[in-house]
Amino acid sequence: MTFQCDAAQAWQWLEGGLAIMVDVRAVEERVESGVPSTAQAIHWSSLDAELPVLLSQNKKILLLCSVGQESLVYCQSLDASQQKNIFSVAGGFEAWFLADLPISACQVSEHMLRYDRQMRLLGVGRAGQEMLSNSRVLIVGVGGLGVPVLQYLAASGVGEITLVD
Repeated sequence: MTFQCDAAQAWQWLEGGLAIMVDVRAVEERVESGVPSTAQAIHWSSLDAELPVLLSQNKKILLLCSVGQESLVYCQSLDASQQKNIFSVAGGFEAWFLADLPISACQVSEHMLRYDRQMRLLGVGRAGQEMLSNSRVLIVGVGGLGVPVLQYLAASGVGEITLVD
């Protein structure tokens, strides 16, 4: 079974409205090098949950990673009913860039960039990070245990922290 298409074929499918491109690279990579103009950014950790929604659009799904290896392994691991519509872009973003296909700058918020790794964790995701950002915590006592708790809560993105000593 064919799991790959080259960058030129992917571009033809995208231009013809026959496909959806999903950029599965980390935020840091997308910010550093840009993203294909028509790509949706969905990290690996969220892809399994998003896949049914993508497949329901009855288009080919083109997965784009850095060099094409991770996306190829992912495509090979899918069951037969999904494999016919999901393709790895051979050579990944590197091949897309070398083929001189359209790339746009990746605009992400400071919040997204700061908490990207945390949002990749199963059970956290964007929704979990949003809940953390909107949460309020009261710490009573800023002694031996209060200080490390404060540091971890602040680093995790808790929205409002109140200290009482």
